[in-house]
Amino acid sequence: MGPACSGWVVVAALDSVIVSEWTTTSDGTVLRMTFHDPSSRNRLTTPMLEEARAILTKAVLDGIRVAIVRAEPVKGTWSSGHDISEIPLEAEEHVWANPLEGFLEYFRRLPIATIAEVGGDVWGGACELVLSCDLIVATAHTRMAVTPARLGVGYPPSGVARFLACLPAQVVARMFLTAEPITMQMAYELGAITQTVDSPEELETAAGLWAEKIVRNAPLTIAASKAALAELSDAHLPPEVAHRVDETVARAWTSRDLAEGVRAFEERRAPEFRGH
Repeated sequence: MGPACSGWVVVAALDSVIVSEWTTTSDGTVLRMTFHDPSSRNRLTTPMLEEARAILTKAVLDGIRVAIVRAEPVKGTWSSGHDISEIPLEAEEHVWANPLEGFLEYFRRLPIATIAEVGGDVWGGACELVLSCDLIVATAHTRMAVTPARLGVGYPPSGVARFLACLPAQVVARMFLTAEPITMQMAYELGAITQTVDSPEELETAAGLWAEKIVRNAPLTIAASKAALAELSDAHLPPEVAHRVDETVARAWTSRDLAEGVRAFEERRAPEFRGH
């Protein structure tokens, strides 16, 4: 691989790109994009998501057929989730446009196939990123947990719908209400994971084999299938129902509990939630 730089560097037959925490390689058909930010245990930030969007948009224009999304684990963590420092605290009304929610809306509607290659624990909003991929290959012993209840965050209905599209309702309830993790092996047995492997060393080969299977097929059919899957698996609530749900979500976002949850997380202590 060539020296790190901002922009595109061509090395041998591969395109090597380093944009902030992202490194990508491509053979012209399959793109592998790797995220690595040791300082934050691979936290999802607005700049990181914007760079991912730019990489993927260019990949579509370049005729890439499959994008494999992976991370170099930091202390066993694939991603620690959305950067909580971006959450607006003590707001009087819910006006924050969640950058992760916006990115995933774009990501699920890409006309190319996406594969998650997961070799470490996945926390918070990063679970939704993984579940938004078309196929998921993961090490069996690693875990995933969605943790808004530990922060006081009002999780958007579109995100809950993504979990319900992949896992049984009782499992989704367990994850959201307890914030406790499940293993990738359990997720595989419930049908949410495409394949589990025993060791991280097996991940690249496994993801590559799935990519090869996809590349053999018709790209326009894949794009059409993905468009249908995205629309049918996302939440489409009637206006009056959507309004009631949004009001409930907004109560959490504008509560004192949210500020307490974030402070407790930063101070590494148990939060004292009051329900207001």
